[in-house]
Amino acid sequence: MSDKIQFSDWTYRYRLIDMKDIPCRELVASPNITDKLLAGLCKIEDPKFYVENVIKEIKKANPKDRKELFTLFLEISKIRNNIEEEIRSYITQEDFEMPITIEWTREEIESYPVLRDVLKIGKEEGLIEGLRQSVIDAIEFKFGYVGEDVREKVNQISDVNQLKELHRKVVLANSLNDII
Repeated sequence: MSDKIQFSDWTYRYRLIDMKDIPCRELVASPNITDKLLAGLCKIEDPKFYVENVIKEIKKANPKDRKELFTLFLEISKIRNNIEEEIRSYITQEDFEMPITIEWTREEIESYPVLRDVLKIGKEEGLIEGLRQSVIDAIEFKFGYVGEDVREKVNQISDVNQLKELHRKVVLANSLNDII
């Protein structure tokens, strides 16, 4: 691209700057959520700080604006992979609480890899929890009582196939000793 605009009686020169080369600290520190979002296009020295800061601001935003803000955030994350990875990491951490209710269509979720991945993780975790509870319920139904030690052993299993096999064992077992 040219570095000037020239007409017959005047010339304007300029220098192009790539946004990703501009430090974003001032934009992230701004009280304006739009500035914070725009910072995602700049040079992000600390992606974790950036993601936490933006999500904190989205949480404080007007409920009817949250989807638009979060959508913009996700669009920026498509451009900056280090942000996308940090969003994924932040949302999937154990103690993450995001009191943001946003209605998404299936197509919208599919268009954002971060949402798609988080949904997949949530489904897997839900399946594992459901299978654990099914095993515990089956033991309780068949043998009357489930000890805390048995509960702990079942809750430590995170392999779907292992939980399914354990459930089959419970159904076929004659005693609790046949299972554990």
